[in-house]
Amino acid sequence: MARSRPRSLLFWPLRVGWVLLATILGVEGLLRLALFHPGLLPYSGRLGNPELYFYGETPDFWLLRARIRGRGEDGPAEYAHPLLGWTSGRFDSETYAHVDEPTLAGRRPVILLGDSFAACHGELDRRFEEIMDEGPLGETHALLNYGVGGYGVDQIALLGLETLKRFQGQGAIFVLSILVDDDLNRVILPFRGHPKPWIKAETERTMGIVRLPQPLDPGEYLDQYTPNMLSWTLRLVRQQLLMSPTEMRDASGIIQMQEDMRKSVAAAVLQFHDQLKAQGDEGFVMLFLNRSRQEGGLRPGGWLGWLESLLEGQRVPWVRASREIALHRGRTGRPMDAYFTTEGPGNGHYSALGNEVTHLALERGMRGTYDGPSYVLQGSAASGKEGEGAYSRWERAAYGSYQEADIPHTLMRPGVDGLASQKFELSQNARHFQALLRPLPKAEGATRLVFRTEAGDVAEFMVLAGAQDRSISVSLDEVSELELVAFPVEGQVPLAFFLIHPSLDHHRHGPMLKAD
Repeated sequence: MARSRPRSLLFWPLRVGWVLLATILGVEGLLRLALFHPGLLPYSGRLGNPELYFYGETPDFWLLRARIRGRGEDGPAEYAHPLLGWTSGRFDSETYAHVDEPTLAGRRPVILLGDSFAACHGELDRRFEEIMDEGPLGETHALLNYGVGGYGVDQIALLGLETLKRFQGQGAIFVLSILVDDDLNRVILPFRGHPKPWIKAETERTMGIVRLPQPLDPGEYLDQYTPNMLSWTLRLVRQQLLMSPTEMRDASGIIQMQEDMRKSVAAAVLQFHDQLKAQGDEGFVMLFLNRSRQEGGLRPGGWLGWLESLLEGQRVPWVRASREIALHRGRTGRPMDAYFTTEGPGNGHYSALGNEVTHLALERGMRGTYDGPSYVLQGSAASGKEGEGAYSRWERAAYGSYQEADIPHTLMRPGVDGLASQKFELSQNARHFQALLRPLPKAEGATRLVFRTEAGDVAEFMVLAGAQDRSISVSLDEVSELELVAFPVEGQVPLAFFLIHPSLDHHRHGPMLKAD
């Protein structure tokens, strides 16, 4: 009988190697089926989670997410655009002419830029433009809504630069609205459901386009730019077994990415603002908060604080729409559900009431009654209107019913540095300043209000939570400038309050206060 030849020393290592290789290739094949052909395998949904392979804030995560969800199979957006990625279809893709321009009829254009919150997604029968038409400003102003669902600050600013060109010389008011945090995060993404422009800051005040949204067909775009790993198995093991969440975050470059996001957002906003000032037009930034941010309150060091600090430092005027909801809730006690849609296609967006109330921020900005950059809200009656016509019914609901409805008022609130201040120019020979101090409803704490002139401090008052309206009168002598400074009180929560000034020495010289 023939003897069997002895096996080579490499026999078992090779066999084990082939088995390991076959296993790896098998696992790799299963992972690729789960990722790119979901539904073919049981439990493929778990393996097809893009968070297993990429950190959730990165562009690669969003590209893989779109590929997994089949978003590339729908074809180009209905209103695809070679610069912006897509539009709402309510303005011409080449000339940027808005479909509602024929309704201007000599009225002053108000150009509203933003995302789906500006577009009033889900409450199309109560858009901001309809609310404005029905209000006291509708006779003299007409709103052209350029809001587009899904836009980030980059797309909003790029569209804003084009509308600046179109409406130059027409006396328009430009409103750059931003949803915090969502619109900021979108700046780092080259793809969000459809291809979009990808920008980075060229300088502190200008943005550059890294990549245009080309090709516009999502399928072709994802074929070209979806990350293609040599081994998704090794990627999975690396992300989930070999790295802690902190290591994964660091390896994904999140810190640098957030810094790039800050620079890109700042460049987009400042480039728009600089162009606005250069051509001599008026405008401001309007900040929206989503429901979770509105309910959760302000977080120190969050994106809202950073953005307001940026606007403050660059002297860019802004209003915060969430303030109107907070004030209205304080007066009426309504639940948050009354201001946000909770179901249907508009879920998470403002309800009809939410649009009505936040429209007040738009009105305030148009009147120049900003939340910043001076950390005060200095308001006055609508020009040329008296009595009931000066403020809308919703503004009355938000700010309260005064004995005289169209009196100017100032909202003093501590800023990031712990105090609020504002300087005013006085009419010639102004003698007295008469006003009411009104603490905000349901607020807590205390604040010290000091009146200063060139000669120094002339009066001081304490504003306490829960106190009644307090009438004050300050003798000014003959001065040309007055400064109001609100200081926090040690051991107390800083208290914001209304300064309601019904007189302003109008019998002698007309309104004496004018914000510098």
